[in-house]
Amino acid sequence: MKDTARTGYHGAFEFLINVSHALDRRWTFYTEAFTSQSSQAQDKPVYTLDEALTCILIPNLQLDLGGNFSLNGVAPRAQFYTGLSQRF
Repeated sequence: MKDTARTGYHGAFEFLINVSHALDRRWTFYTEAFTSQSSQAQDKPVYTLDEALTCILIPNLQLDLGGNFSLNGVAPRAQFYTGLSQRF
């Protein structure tokens, strides 16, 4: 990761726990607890709770909908996303 002063780089560690549950043949729900821990003492740790839904549109094409929510105010309060995943 880039240093806070942007003069170099430092190490950081990211950890997550992800649990998913198929709602039916097309839809799956995911929930995740995420943290990023910096090796720089002045950097605050990031904690988020992330939620997502995926939907199989056709074989090999999936719609992704989700959001990431800050638990300690370091990350943005809420970030939402959509996407398409194609398997080749």
